[in-house]
Amino acid sequence: MYPNYKELAINSLMSEFIKLVCYQTDKVLFGEDGMIGLNAKNVSPVYFTTSNIINIARLLKEMPKPEGWNEKNMQKVYELAAAAEQHESDDPDHLLHTMQSLLYVCKDSDCGWLSADIDEENDTITVWLEEQVTGKSVIDWLEKVPVTKDGDTTCYKIMAANVCYNEDAGEWQLTFKAQRLSDSEIVELPGDAITAGGKKEIADYIIEEARKEPSHDTPLERVGDKWYAPRRGLVEVDGTTIATAITEITSANILKVEVGTTGYKGGDSGHGGRTYLRIKDNGCTDMRCRVKGESDFDENGNRMQGYSTDNANQIEIVLGGDCELDTFTTALRFAADVLEKKANGSLILEVPKNLDAVKDEQ
Repeated sequence: MYPNYKELAINSLMSEFIKLVCYQTDKVLFGEDGMIGLNAKNVSPVYFTTSNIINIARLLKEMPKPEGWNEKNMQKVYELAAAAEQHESDDPDHLLHTMQSLLYVCKDSDCGWLSADIDEENDTITVWLEEQVTGKSVIDWLEKVPVTKDGDTTCYKIMAANVCYNEDAGEWQLTFKAQRLSDSEIVELPGDAITAGGKKEIADYIIEEARKEPSHDTPLERVGDKWYAPRRGLVEVDGTTIATAITEITSANILKVEVGTTGYKGGDSGHGGRTYLRIKDNGCTDMRCRVKGESDFDENGNRMQGYSTDNANQIEIVLGGDCELDTFTTALRFAADVLEKKANGSLILEVPKNLDAVKDEQ
């Protein structure tokens, strides 16, 4: 079997990069523009951005290491990445450069989980720093940011970061959309209203969110920083009403799945939450369910009369056929997705009043 050409290529390029980093004799410094030149013998320097160095170091840390690679040499790359991180923290324009990169490299179709409005034609990008449904800040300290001007300090909630090209000034400008906490007025703050370290944290958030791939495995829809179930229901369990999400998975057979949970309620069965899952054959499904209770079997394991479904300690769902395997796997993935997102508070099963407006903005 031929070796993986991608792995071989990455290993080869990484090996050359490690050599390039180790070859440096002078102190390696990042320029004001965030670029660094690594010198190779008898050739022009090879230039990298701080983000390039950090991404390469991250790849090196995560990738399988070929036999014989020198740990001390790899440490040089990690040290260079740490210097790049520090440079970004000290660089007041790092957030501006990050958003420019998003504007021209990622485009609006590749923003991952990031809530961003991109207008490439007018050289403008706005990244929302609050959840569009709940209004909660994506970074806790953005809820209350003190800004001092002329000796007076005013607190703001930072709602969004905006980068645009100012024709009159002939330069790129970073501003923040903010809400003044004293009177709730929406204002625009200059880029220097937040420290370089704070802007570095915002830039890190943007990069991580833009890297995430939206899930196409389930019919849940993303609305801002929350998830929305297009089909919903209500069931009552032990006197408690549970909001549920419903979907159908169709192949040669059709499975209907309905799932919901109250979330964590801080207790056992008596005081804790309730979780509900129903899977129904909606057409041509070879599906069997066996319920076993401890009292239904004798000491030899033979089933006795009076087959009880109360206090069942084991439930088996049996499906026959290849497509049933696929549809049932998808059904369980949907159920797990709903339960996880409902438990951590990121799934809404009630229709938000501003749902259409949020979708239009996106």
